[in-house]
Amino acid sequence: MIKNSVSKPVCKTKLCVNLFLQCIYCGQATSAISSDMTNGFDDINIRLAYGMRCIGKGNNAAKTFCAIINLPPHPAKFELHYDILLRSLIKVSSESMRNAVEDTVKNNNSNRDHISISW
Repeated sequence: MIKNSVSKPVCKTKLCVNLFLQCIYCGQATSAISSDMTNGFDDINIRLAYGMRCIGKGNNAAKTFCAIINLPPHPAKFELHYDILLRSLIKVSSESMRNAVEDTVKNNNSNRDHISISW
């Protein structure tokens, strides 16, 4: 049988928790953090910021959302996640454009001089 308890938070943010599980019979214990890390930030916080940006909302909406679904408040430095999202967006869009150019050149018999772009 496992006794559930939450240990002192290892995560520096409020949406991420460190779970501590210990068997009441043998005393064996294990712990797990509820969110992976990306660039030094908990994924759950990045996903919250991304979700809010996707629906055109920001910091205040994130606070309201967390309160409505009974989550702890989101991190105070919410806007720091925007930089991570921007860097990821730039990386993905650059790779996508590079792949599109390579495909176009390949389909144009390796001729880079006659590529037309229309809007």
